[in-house]
Amino acid sequence: KRAITQYKNNIYGHILDKNIADFNKQNTSTYISTLTNDVKKTEEDYMFSAFDLITNITLFITTIVVMLLYSPHNELHFIYVKYGIQAKGIGKMIWDEIEKLHPYTKVWETCTPCFEKRNIHFYVNKCKFHIVEYAKEINEEGFIGDGMFISQKIMK
Repeated sequence: KRAITQYKNNIYGHILDKNIADFNKQNTSTYISTLTNDVKKTEEDYMFSAFDLITNITLFITTIVVMLLYSPHNELHFIYVKYGIQAKGIGKMIWDEIEKLHPYTKVWETCTPCFEKRNIHFYVNKCKFHIVEYAKEINEEGFIGDGMFISQKIMK
């Protein structure tokens, strides 16, 4: 903001850097017309492009926020409940809050290694995910190695 203010002051300072002698030498209408044209050119070249930039940045950020909040397809990457307080319903409470934060989600997706029986039990039996794929190799989502269950939950 300070840089923009300094830039505007500098531009307008040079535009208005005429003294009274210059004003008296020239035709008054020519002098005022030149001054008006300089101000108009500055507004068109600088101010409007700055407003366009600010508008585009605002639209971009708003689009990203809306997309993240209202996406119909979301991925669950990680839920962790501290060892020692597991199997007390805390993970399910966390999951329920995540669902509440994303009411527009139509499909949730997550993955877990096939040897993680507690994870599989949690996602399938507690959170109502359904296993839809068994990943053995690197696929387009980047899962490496075999033994990954890909699970989805279709929201009502």
